[in-house]
Amino acid sequence: MLLGDFGAESAMNYAGDITRTIPVGSRFSDSQREIYQIVLNAYQAAVSALKPGVQFREIHILACTKLAEVLKDLGIMRGNLDEAVHQGAHALFFQCGLGHMMGMDVHDMEDLGEEYVGYTEDLKKSSQFGLKSLRLGKELEKGFVITIEPGIYFI
Repeated sequence: MLLGDFGAESAMNYAGDITRTIPVGSRFSDSQREIYQIVLNAYQAAVSALKPGVQFREIHILACTKLAEVLKDLGIMRGNLDEAVHQGAHALFFQCGLGHMMGMDVHDMEDLGEEYVGYTEDLKKSSQFGLKSLRLGKELEKGFVITIEPGIYFI
């Protein structure tokens, strides 16, 4: 499988990125398709939960839980999933954040400081493995442009 994380910027300086996985051969193998479907299901659950007023951090946790549920079914993870996700065990397979804001930069305004752009005075950026890579945690607002990019990484 090939993982592509692509970015582009327009002549008007608007930018975006997309992450996709494609088979190197003509088709996914059965096990590749199974993992791809797990990630697609987490993506669909996250997209369904998007709406103004919802903390993006909670949508990230939802996607992590969806990934962990199937990893448990496959025998890769064990134990209480809520506790495992709370402790960051899922980050062994999903180290990055679910997504980020986009606009005039691929990670919009990130150079100003993620803690100022993606977080608030009351919601601080986590230092926990996995969550520390989440660029956006605060409540979503109408008009936000964001990415949704769950994944499973076998290193």
